[in-house]
Amino acid sequence: MFCRLLTKIVASGTIYGLFRIIVTVEYQHHVDTTYTVSTVILWAIGEMTSGFLVFCVPTIPKTIGSIGNGIEYMKQYRLRSQESGHSRQHPWITQKQ
Repeated sequence: MFCRLLTKIVASGTIYGLFRIIVTVEYQHHVDTTYTVSTVILWAIGEMTSGFLVFCVPTIPKTIGSIGNGIEYMKQYRLRSQESGHSRQHPWITQKQ
């Protein structure tokens, strides 16, 4: 699943990069640079975003797993606190009514 996603992101990043190069070359020949710089910036944002995603997507499963471990830890902490009779509750742990 992630291989297909990464392939699509890399392909879109390559396309964004090609269009950014084309627009940059056209940008050099325009007189009104303020108007035409926006297209260069938009293609550059797409290229950078796909680059960030290529580096970050492989870490998603580990991140989700560690969030699950943290939630499980908080549940276990709450159970131990209730069993030992401590009344101290943390704001992120809600009481079931």
